[in-house]
Amino acid sequence: MTTLDRIGLRGPGVRSRSRRQAAAAPAAGPSRETRWEPVIVDAPVWFHEYAWPHGRATSMLFEVAEGQLACVSPPSTWSRDILAQTRRKGEVAAIVANSAAHDSGLARARAFFPRASFHASASAATRLARRMGPGIAWRPMRDLLDRAGARLEALDAPGARLGDVILRLRTRQGWVWHASDLVGNGSLPEIPVVRQLFRWSGSGPGFKVNRLLLRLYVRDRRRLLAWLIDELERRPPAALVCAHGPPVVRPDLAPVLRRMLLDALGARGSARRHGG
Repeated sequence: MTTLDRIGLRGPGVRSRSRRQAAAAPAAGPSRETRWEPVIVDAPVWFHEYAWPHGRATSMLFEVAEGQLACVSPPSTWSRDILAQTRRKGEVAAIVANSAAHDSGLARARAFFPRASFHASASAATRLARRMGPGIAWRPMRDLLDRAGARLEALDAPGARLGDVILRLRTRQGWVWHASDLVGNGSLPEIPVVRQLFRWSGSGPGFKVNRLLLRLYVRDRRRLLAWLIDELERRPPAALVCAHGPPVVRPDLAPVLRRMLLDALGARGSARRHGG
């Protein structure tokens, strides 16, 4: 059992041995969590928020090429409705694990979409290969970028021990970011000790920088935060998808997120350097 398992920061799922056998059928029965919702109006990018034992998690689906889809952090459970909607939107040609912590839906994604390629950062792929076994051939994010062209960017978060990748998708309405676990917009986790840690660290509930993750799983959080601020200024997001909670879509998203990152950085000198 890893630290992620113990404190409930990794999604639900079976243990590594049984994951290799998990070609489970989609969940049956009625559910209110039965739709891919648009992240931003008139753009081929959707999100699906679902319940898991420690809280709520979010998957993202987007068009990587005409008729081809990529699923980011696939759900740990798939209802028949969600599976049918996914297939109506196109062929799932790629699965992205944008953190080594996002492994709970990989076995089912492999079962439902056997022709899809699997992508992660180099460090995340190494961890996931040890955990998942030889059944998944991990490919670099570069391969996915080549298929998507200039509309997709993938950035390795510097010093992130879990191999977090920031995804940026260009749409007519602006850039849609996926922030992995670095920023959240969800409720507090269900496990009491983790709930208290999130409160204590200012990591939730609601739209917050995940300061707990920065403390536990980032080698140099000041460097990572300064890097995020620079990237935010290069590609201001029109929408932000988080691994937990619904997307954040608001006109002042970029300046609000910038202030949050500067506050987490906690350095007046950095604020002046970045124009604050």
